[in-house]
Amino acid sequence: MGELISFLIDMDSDRAAELLLEACLYKGIDYLCEIARTKCMKHPVLFKYACQELLNQNKDAECEKLGLEAIEVLPEDLVVRGKIADLTAKAAINLNHHGIVNRCYEVAFYSESTLNNYFRLFQIPNHEIITKKAAEHVEKLAESGTYKSNDINKQMRINALSRNQKDIIRFFNGEFDYIYDTYIKEKYSLGWTSGFKGVVIPLFILLLNKNKKSTKAIKKLVEGIIYRLGFVGEDVDFLDLFFYWREKQTLTEDQYEKYISWLKNEIDKRTEGVVGGGYRNSYYKAAVLIASLGETLESNGIANGRTRTIEHYRKLHSRKRAFKAEFELLND
Repeated sequence: MGELISFLIDMDSDRAAELLLEACLYKGIDYLCEIARTKCMKHPVLFKYACQELLNQNKDAECEKLGLEAIEVLPEDLVVRGKIADLTAKAAINLNHHGIVNRCYEVAFYSESTLNNYFRLFQIPNHEIITKKAAEHVEKLAESGTYKSNDINKQMRINALSRNQKDIIRFFNGEFDYIYDTYIKEKYSLGWTSGFKGVVIPLFILLLNKNKKSTKAIKKLVEGIIYRLGFVGEDVDFLDLFFYWREKQTLTEDQYEKYISWLKNEIDKRTEGVVGGGYRNSYYKAAVLIASLGETLESNGIANGRTRTIEHYRKLHSRKRAFKAEFELLND
């Protein structure tokens, strides 16, 4: 067994790490922790495996201790460090160590800058300073596609985001004018599925909507962008987190008027492109945008805003029965 472990330690691959996990556990969890500590630069994922195993055994204190050790010795830009911080936070929650939980949330974002991890920063006291600093950090990250990733040894993957992913973080950092100024320049009305405008417009609709409940239209709106946001819903709901985040945002009247005018114009062009162009398979996409816009207007004091907005487009495309039928599916 010792020769096998030595052989696996020298191999650079995720498969080798998985086999190493099995071999170490044959000798017990303490041995796995020992190898994780001594061979972390070669196989950092062993720290993750060890923390998970300790959690599974309800050894929260040991998991927390090992996780904190890993956080200190592993490079900040290593994605697996973020996953280790996440496991450490779970152990700290069980131990009611709130300060450590908050620290782990920060570490998790700096090592794996996902939207999920960014949302958690808003739970930390003085989150305004923390979230702003974290968003500034994102701009310094390598952009996806600018470096060669090793698919055989993903445990060495570094933290990197695409330009669009960075802009998502900037949106949730409250940099609404920057996002508006950047994407108002994009003039296309078709191809939203691949173009980033197809994410930005729904986000602004959700931002301006003052309702605290999820309607069918809003749920469909979110379903259309959730994957592209990079949000992974495990035991959390995106809209719950969004509503919590939105309560902390403040918009001026001028901002509202500027954004709502833009949304009306973009949705008008989008509807004409899709419905006027006869793209039947995308009629529902236009209907979701229209219904969501109407609900947003109504939530901001426009009487019967939803009904009036939908009726406007139903009359505009009165011969498109398939399009008009899509609105019936969005009634609560």
